[in-house]
Amino acid sequence: MKRKKTLTWALISLVLFWIVNVIMTLPVMRLAVRVSVNGLIRTSAIAAIMYLIPMILVAFQSRLGYYLLAAVQVIYTIGLIAAIIAMITISHAGWPLKIAVIVLVIVAIMVNVYWFTIAYQVRKATTKERVAHYMKFRK
Repeated sequence: MKRKKTLTWALISLVLFWIVNVIMTLPVMRLAVRVSVNGLIRTSAIAAIMYLIPMILVAFQSRLGYYLLAAVQVIYTIGLIAAIIAMITISHAGWPLKIAVIVLVIVAIMVNVYWFTIAYQVRKATTKERVAHYMKFRK
C-alpha cells in the first residue's frame, strides 16, 4: 500500500512541476529571459523520463528505484526553489501573479517533502521486515 502511495505522490509531484514549468514560460509572467516552446517540451520530456524510470523500478519492488526517485525529487525541488527566485528577481509581472505562482511552487515543494516522509516510512518498514526475516535464521 505504501508503494502505491509513494508512486501516486511522485506522479503528483511530476504534474505540479509540469504546471509550474508551463506557467513560467507564459508571456504574462514577463520574465527577463524567455523560454521557447521547444525548451518547454524538452524540459517536460526530460522530467517525465527522470521520474518514470525510477517509478517503474519502484513498481517492480526495487529498492534502487526509491533512491533514484529521491535523487530526482531533490533535483526538481531545487528547480522549484529556483522558480521562486526567478519570480522574485527576473519577473516583471504584477505582485498578485507573482505571489500566486510562489504559493503554487511552495505547494509543489511541500508535496516533495511529503513524498520524502512516505519514502522514509517505506524504507523503515522494509528494513524492519528484512531484519525480522534474517533474525529467524540466527536462532
